[in-house]
Amino acid sequence: MKTKHILFGIGAVLAVDYLIARINKKPKITYKQKLPFNYNAQTLPPFGINIQNEDKNNQLLIKHELVHWEQYRKTGAIVYYLKYALQKAIYGYDKMPMEIEARKQIGENEYCQNNYTECVRNGQSITIKEQNFRV
Repeated sequence: MKTKHILFGIGAVLAVDYLIARINKKPKITYKQKLPFNYNAQTLPPFGINIQNEDKNNQLLIKHELVHWEQYRKTGAIVYYLKYALQKAIYGYDKMPMEIEARKQIGENEYCQNNYTECVRNGQSITIKEQNFRV
């Protein structure tokens, strides 16, 4: 009986999380002086998107983050974070399907879709160029 209640509770939490994601259509975009881990941007469902001040006018970077927002809206925050963490652990940042989808949608070439860190560091990426990316 306890297992049934636990499963029901988990299902209810996931359902509410999913409904919030479906309602939460437009993210709040916040610009910050500096982001953790030297990130240029980060999508933090259900709260919004953070962009470094220096990338405020970088429409491709914002579009990339909006792809992540749509990924969140399809699953809810809990599943989004679990999926993101699992993919990062299994594939690594450059090869994870969620990141490749975002890179593809903004028009990164096929090589940079799968070798993003290298492309950012050597200036081949259309999104950002930064020699110390992910160091």
